[in-house]
Amino acid sequence: MESTSDTKNPEIALSFIIPTMNEADNIGRLIDSIQRHNQQDTYEIIVVDNGSEDQTRSIAESKGAIVLLEPELNVSALRNAGVAASRGTIYIFLDGDIELTEAWAEEFPKTRKLLEENSNILTGSKCSIANQDNYLEKYWFADSAGQSSNYVNSGHLIIHKALFSKLEGFDPELVTGEDTDLSVRAKTEHNASIVNNPKLKVLHHGYPNDLFTFVKREAWHGTRTSRFLDVICCSNIQLATNIFLILHLVLFIALVLQAHSITQLSALMIVLLLISSALYKYGTNILLIAVNSGIFYFYYLGRSISILKCLFRLC
Repeated sequence: MESTSDTKNPEIALSFIIPTMNEADNIGRLIDSIQRHNQQDTYEIIVVDNGSEDQTRSIAESKGAIVLLEPELNVSALRNAGVAASRGTIYIFLDGDIELTEAWAEEFPKTRKLLEENSNILTGSKCSIANQDNYLEKYWFADSAGQSSNYVNSGHLIIHKALFSKLEGFDPELVTGEDTDLSVRAKTEHNASIVNNPKLKVLHHGYPNDLFTFVKREAWHGTRTSRFLDVICCSNIQLATNIFLILHLVLFIALVLQAHSITQLSALMIVLLLISSALYKYGTNILLIAVNSGIFYFYYLGRSISILKCLFRLC
């Protein structure tokens, strides 16, 4: 296996590309898991740091990673910068709070062979929870790893160099949602297959632990440039969030005008929106529907904040 800091041999199979910002608590664990589960492949680990004020860079360097400092870039551009410095033929994009598992190591050789035979595939997996004791992880995030999706999350995204080059990388103008955009372009422009593979199991150590952090997370995830808003304006999430916002506006006006029947109707419609959202996401699991109907309120609240920020040109 080649050292990640060795630049004499240009033949590298895998490039692990990790954007970071203050990930001192996580980056060591991630790099250790990469090194532990890649004993047979030549690889490099490229950490593209956004100006961390903790020990992220020094920890990564001490473990043999190539570290780039790019304090002015957003996350899309950070990933592209990692690619520009890479030498691998398969790019594995990981967030700094991810951890590879033994199951990932067992499944990855099949994925690598698949990509070597057909580069027109975008794969990876949704991240599994690391903390079973936290109610948000247990109820909201626990089921997501096994759900199908029409895009691959950039927290764990695997793509061949050839397809990434054809796509000209992530859109550097996107503050977030770069993974959805990349997946859409791969499918529509190049007829690429989008394959979420739950057997490529990774753990996510950065899920929010409380509702305040959860709302902040969804407010950030909902932030888009104007061009990307045009792309997703008719998505189920966007439509439901718009309804959520409109119903709250109607509710507020009805309260001010003391229109009791409209107040009750709009409140009922909000409750029905939350329940139907939970039904859509979690099927017939009564416990998950009951708990997540409440959590959906804060989910739409965060997404609504992102819309309002964009409307007032704050995003």
